[in-house]
Amino acid sequence: MIARDGRCVITEWNVLEYLVASHIIAFAYWKDKNKGDLPVSIQRIIGQFYDGIDDIQNGLLLESR
Repeated sequence: MIARDGRCVITEWNVLEYLVASHIIAFAYWKDKNKGDLPVSIQRIIGQFYDGIDDIQNGLLLESR
């Protein structure tokens, strides 16, 4: 995500020590077996990701300061 985004996708802050990789579809939600509550279309999208819920396509950089 650093190579792809290089900065917070919202604020454009680019100091790496303040950036965190964040899931779009929450990791905890998926791993806690609540994924059945997600729309089927979202489940299918995540199922197509190479690394599942942890795939880079399910993430973005956000500022943490």
